[in-house]
Amino acid sequence: MDPRARRRGARGRAPETVARVRAGCRVTVAASLGMLALALTALAGEARAQSLCDAAKTATAMIQCLTAEQKREDTLLARVEQKIRHKLGPGGGKQFDEAAAAWRAYRKAECRAMAGSYAGGTIAPIESLMCMIELTRTRRLNLPGFYELAP
Repeated sequence: MDPRARRRGARGRAPETVARVRAGCRVTVAASLGMLALALTALAGEARAQSLCDAAKTATAMIQCLTAEQKREDTLLARVEQKIRHKLGPGGGKQFDEAAAAWRAYRKAECRAMAGSYAGGTIAPIESLMCMIELTRTRRLNLPGFYELAP
């Protein structure tokens, strides 16, 4: 009998292959759970953004309310980013700033595209602001975990 055949485990695979498959499954499950958490955070955040401005009776009032909320979220995100820069030091801080600038460009493009289906209507700026709020909030809540910051 071939010595390699005796070493083969489940379904005729080598033990190293089985270990890699299991590790890949753990990564896949972790990534799936992370994506689920992001989706739930976004849904909960959208409900909060809408309920924050429910008292607004006009589109103009809603835009003013959402603009204030967006500024608040940007301020909170800036605080988290400052903590990350401090933790990373000068070298890592520069790379982080480049990544943050790229993320802001993505956020702007994503929200512009999302609100594009409402182009010309009074709802377009509202949808754009809600998108900005949700993406900013999601990033603010996720960054500390990515950089292992204490709450």
